[in-house]
Order: sequence, then structure tokens, then C-alpha cells
Amino acid sequence: MAVLAATRALCASTSPFSADVAEVTGNLCREQQSVSFWKELTVILPSMHPAGKTLWAKSLHSNMQHHQFMRTLRKILVLAALAIPSAAALAESAVVLKQTNAPLAITSYTATFRAETSSSRYVTGHPDQILHSVTYKNASSKRIVALQIGLASFDAFNGFMGRFSGWGMDDIPAGEANSGQWTQSPYATFSFRNFGTGVAYVNAVRFEDGTIWRANLKEVLLEMQKFEKDLKAEDLAERKEK
Repeated sequence: MAVLAATRALCASTSPFSADVAEVTGNLCREQQSVSFWKELTVILPSMHPAGKTLWAKSLHSNMQHHQFMRTLRKILVLAALAIPSAAALAESAVVLKQTNAPLAITSYTATFRAETSSSRYVTGHPDQILHSVTYKNASSKRIVALQIGLASFDAFNGFMGRFSGWGMDDIPAGEANSGQWTQSPYATFSFRNFGTGVAYVNAVRFEDGTIWRANLKEVLLEMQKFEKDLKAEDLAERKEK
């Protein structure tokens, strides 16, 4: 019962966590399982701060009252948060390219390295990846029915890691906004960590009336060459798998 009470209290909290901790915590709030779930969380939190392992061992192997359990839990979450400021100081960069007359405005963009995780009952695993998160707004007077966001990554030495398009197929009325997330796992994804740069731009837009707007790739290339001067037009070509 103490675990369930602590779970409900945690669900009511709005404290910020890393993406992996947030995913586990979200599942915990939905599942509200027994102590076995906390063992899943043990895998993540101690990796952020070594003192977490000792606290978890005490909490999992003692018959705590609710207030004691919550006090220990809060200590663990604080220890996890201690790792966040140092990580933020080395956070990856995200740049929105300047474009002329684009009918879609990218209003926010982040590119974040996510280390490989293993699958478990409560967490879906993934390889090292770059998570591109984009919010955009219809800046035209017409309804948008499909769009492509160009996304590219550069490593810690500004080496080009590749580009792809994030597709959106939702209707967006004039003046309205939407968002999307897409992942990328290029060769040596780890080289993006802390010092990499993600780049976003509007690649194509389809309107309700059937007309299509496409990006000026010469303009995009010139902006991209600010990161890697030897970048060529063919590097930005859409690669389609057979």
C-alpha cells in the first residue's frame, strides 16, 4: 500500500525529468504496480547518480512507512536531477534555417541525443538515436494537408551525419500550429552527444487545393555549408530505400 500511495503522489508531481525517467515514471503512473516496478526504475536512476543505488537498496529491502518511502524517493529524484545541470551545459545545439517565403514557420526545435536502452516490461528499448522535436505553424492563408520537415545532424566536429524528412499528414488550418517528433540513428550516433548540432527547415508543403511548395535547395545548401563547407547538393537529396 505504501508503494501505491507513493506512486499516486509521484503522479501528481510536475517535476522535470530526463526523457528516459519521464517514460518510466509515466508508465509507473499508469500501471501502479508493486515493488517489482521500482526495480525497473532502479536501472535508470542509479546511472545518473551512484548514491541512488544505496538508497534504492534500502527502500526495496525495508518495510517503510509511507512518509519514509516518500522521503527516500524524493532524495533519489533529487540525486537524479543533479545530473541534469551538467548535462544541460553540454547540451546538443539545434538550429532552424532561414528560408524565404516558407508557408510553414518552425517556431521551436530541439535535437537531443538519446543513449541506447534495453527493452523491458515497462520500457521500449532503442539504439543510440537523435530525437528531433519540432513545433510549426501554418503561416499561409490556405489549409495545409501534408508537410515535410527537413532534418539534418552534424557531429561534434561539424561532420555531416545525414539528413531525412519528417513527414506530417495532419490538416493544419491557416494560422494553426502542430508538432512532431522523429528519430534518427546514423552511423556513430554517439558522436552527436553533447556537442552535435541538429538542423531543421521546411522541405515541402502540400495545400488543400493540391498546390505544392518546395524549399529552395540552393538556399538550404548555403545555410548548411555554414556547418560543413564541403557539403554538396547530393548530400541533401532524399534517399529512398528499394
